[in-house]
Parts: sequence; C-alpha cells; structure tokens
Amino acid sequence: MSTSNEAQKPDFTLAQGNDRRLQEWREQREQVADKGREARLKLAEEDRKRRLEQFEKDKAQRIEDAERKRAGALASAEQARIEAAQSRLSSLEDLETARRRLIRQRRRANLGLGLRFCLMVVAPAIAAAWFYLQVAQPLYASRSIFAVRTVGGQPLDTRASSGPFQSGAGSTDSFVVRAYLTSPDLISRLEADHGFSAAFNETQFGPLGWLQSLVGAPLSLSERHERLVQVGLDTQEDLIDLTVSGTTPAEAEAMAEVMLRYAQDHLNSLASAQHRRQLSDLAAEVVRAAGALTDARKTLVDLQISTGEFDPAAQAAVIYRLMSDLEAQRSALKREIDTLRARTGDNSAVIAHKQTQLSLLDDSITDQKARLVSTGTSADGGVNTQLAQFEYARIDIEQARQDWDTKVKALEALRLQIAASERVLALVSKPSRPIEAAYPKPVEGTLVTALVAFAVFCLVSIFGASILTQSRR
Repeated sequence: MSTSNEAQKPDFTLAQGNDRRLQEWREQREQVADKGREARLKLAEEDRKRRLEQFEKDKAQRIEDAERKRAGALASAEQARIEAAQSRLSSLEDLETARRRLIRQRRRANLGLGLRFCLMVVAPAIAAAWFYLQVAQPLYASRSIFAVRTVGGQPLDTRASSGPFQSGAGSTDSFVVRAYLTSPDLISRLEADHGFSAAFNETQFGPLGWLQSLVGAPLSLSERHERLVQVGLDTQEDLIDLTVSGTTPAEAEAMAEVMLRYAQDHLNSLASAQHRRQLSDLAAEVVRAAGALTDARKTLVDLQISTGEFDPAAQAAVIYRLMSDLEAQRSALKREIDTLRARTGDNSAVIAHKQTQLSLLDDSITDQKARLVSTGTSADGGVNTQLAQFEYARIDIEQARQDWDTKVKALEALRLQIAASERVLALVSKPSRPIEAAYPKPVEGTLVTALVAFAVFCLVSIFGASILTQSRR
C-alpha cells in the first residue's frame, strides 16, 4: 500500500509542474498581447490626432483662400465701380458742375410731376366741382316698394296650378314685372305717351353724358331709361323696389305711378291671353262632349226603331214569366200522365192525348227559349242580344253625360279661378313726392372724380418710371 502511494506521487508532481508552466505561458502571452494592444491603440490615437490636425489645417487654408478670393472680387468690383464713376465724371468739368446739373434735373422732374398732378388730378376735380355746382340740373327720385298679388290680396301659390301664370310664386310674376319695367316696350310706350326722356337735360346724366352730348353722341333712350329707372327684386320677400327719377318732385311721383299702372296692365294682359286660350280649349271640349252625348242618345233611338222594341228588358221579363207558367203546366201534366199510367197502363187514349199536350208544351217552351237566345238565323238576334245592345247604348249615354258634366264643371271652375286670380300690385310703399334732390351731390361727385383721377395718375407714374428705368439699363 505504501509502495503504490510512493509510485503515484511523482506523477502528481509532474502534473502540477505542467499546470504551472501552462499558467506561466498563458500569463506571458497575455502580457505580450496587452503590450501589443496598447501599442496599436497608441498608434491609432496618434494617427487620429494627426489626421484631425491635417483637416483643421486644410479647412483653415480653404477659408483663407475663400476670403482672399472674395476680397479680391470685392476689390475688383469696387475698382470697376470707381473706374466707371471716374469715366462718367471725366467728361464733366468738375464735381460741382455735375452736382448743379443734377439739382436742375431734379427740379425739372419735380416740376413735371407737379404739372402732371395738376392736369390729371386737380383739374378734373375742379371741373367736376364746377359741373356739379353750376351746370348740372337737379333730379328727384320717387321710390316705391310693391309685391304682385291676386285680387283677394293673397300671393299666388306655386304648388297648386298648371299654367305659367297660375303656377309660379309671386316671384314668377315679380320677374315678369321687373323685366317689363326695364324692357324696350315700356320705354317706347313712355316715350309715345308722356315723352319720358325728352324733358330731361343732358347735364342730368352726369359729366360723361354731358360730354357725349357736346361731341354729338347723346345717350340713347335705353341708356337714359337705365339711368333714370332702377328696379330691384328681393327674391326672399318677393318684393320689387322701383326708383324713378324726374326733373321735379311731382313729375317723379307721377311717372312712378304711370309705370306701376303699365306694369299691372302688362301682367294682366299676359295672364288674360293664357286664360283666353284655356277657356277656348275647355269650351271646345264641352262642345265635343255635348256632341258625344247627342250621338249616344241618337244611337239608342236608332236601335229602338230598328228593333221595334222600346224596352227589351220588359219583354224578356214577360217571356220568363210565360216560360215559368209553361214549365208549371208541363210539370202538372207530367204528374197527371204518370198517375194515369199507374192506373190504366200505356194503352189508354187519354194518356195519348195527354202526351200530345205535353209535346205541345215542350214546343212552346222551346220557342220561348229561342226568342231569348239568338240562334244566328235572325238578323236582329234574340231578346237577350237586344237587351245587351240597349244596355251598351245606355252605358254610352251615361258616360257621355258624365264627361259633359265634368267638362262643364271644369269650365265653370276655370272662370271662377280667372275671376279670382287677377293680378294687382300691392304697394308696401307707394310712390311719394321727394323732398330733396337725389342728384347732383357735389361733394360725393367731386371726391369720386378726384379718387379716380388720382388712381389713373398713380398708374401712369408707375408705368412711366418703369419704362425710364428699363431704358437707362
């Protein structure tokens, strides 16, 4: 036992020595690796610092070059400007002469600007003030507000009728009235009846109208009417606003009343034409319905004459009663024959006589049935066929009578509707006699003229300066 332990001891000592040597080798390798890593890191850091310093030097060099180039460019430009200025001044006697010449040019420019301002702004404003204060004749405006209504005072219903003047809200008639108040028809009628625009002076149509008359191009009738009559329409409230101008307050009021009367007459004339067409159409339909009723009645009379029967229904009732009586007699005779056969047998002479009577009853029943039903051998057919023909004729008469009644009622309803739908102009504000003149207004007219002239002056000045600048370049 002790011998085996002594034999294993050297092996254990050898293993420990190997482990120690392996550990020392590893430590040496790690130290070498650490020294190499530190050397590489140091080299990398030195290389990074060197490249950073080189980049900063290059950057500073680029900035310096750029500054040098910019300074050179600025110096060149400044030198070029100086040379250009010297070249321009070289032809002058001296700087004092150039300054005096510049001052004179500015004075001339300011004087020209002042003259243009006076001619383009001040002179038109003074002329406008003189025109409005001394030349223009006054105009008086009479204003009225109204709506289109029926005779009963109610607005027309847009949802309950069928014609262009029966349907349409009051707005439809309002559009018609507004169009007529500005139409050439009304202008011609006013000129023919009242000489509407002949009483006006050209100065009452503004400075432009007065200038046109001076050069031989006066305003036309429509242009005068457009300036003297203004018509507005409020579609929400269905109201028409009419403003009429006149040379005197009384003339303005009277002319407004005349125009309202003409507009109402025109509106009713349009509606009357439509109503006349509708009445004519309905009257023609009533005549046609009356003719159809007469034809249906004549057809019934002709049928009565051709058949010789006035009431086929009564004849059919008589035939049915006769057939009923014959059937009752046949039934009674048949029972009697059966009773006799039971008593005496078939060889009795009484039974033969009864059989003959039974045959005669059968023939009579057959004849009556033939009278009721058409067999196709008679031209007039049976009673039932005649009854059907009479019934059809009566149905035609009843339908023709109903159609005629409907047309007559429609005609009467249309007449009542026409009587109730006559248009009137319901005045919310009637034409009044104006107190103050609506034209001219010197302050407003002069101010507007001055503003327009100043705007034109500014535009001309801007365009002139732009053209002068482009030409100097």
